[in-house]
Amino acid sequence: MNYYTFFDKRFDEMWDQLNNYTETIEEVSNCKMPSNPPSNVWVSEDTNELIMEFALAGHSKSSIAVTANEGTLSLVVDPRGERLDYNCVHHGISGKKISFSSKIDSQYEVTKAAVDFEDGLLTIKIPKADSAKAVELF
Repeated sequence: MNYYTFFDKRFDEMWDQLNNYTETIEEVSNCKMPSNPPSNVWVSEDTNELIMEFALAGHSKSSIAVTANEGTLSLVVDPRGERLDYNCVHHGISGKKISFSSKIDSQYEVTKAAVDFEDGLLTIKIPKADSAKAVELF
């Protein structure tokens, strides 16, 4: 086995592990994340909460709506009416409406989600349902 064959094999193994990690995140949260806005999803090791972050720089709280209904989480960002009517020389910041909705696995209580918006980062923390938490029986 030469150096390049070894490298190719190790790279393939690392790629497979990365793909498995991505599938695991989607299985745990049971949701597909949008590419716009940029987002992160993970499960906290300390609290077992499902944590979702959305990068919404340039938006105000008044343009963001987060709703939870029967296992579904929805995010709508509607920046229309926020910008002043200037004679724009370059238009690089999108002013379009963003909508995202996803079913969240039943092991999480979507209706008890905590939402925080600070410094352009929207953070949603969804606690694990009481029925999904481990209970010591003996």
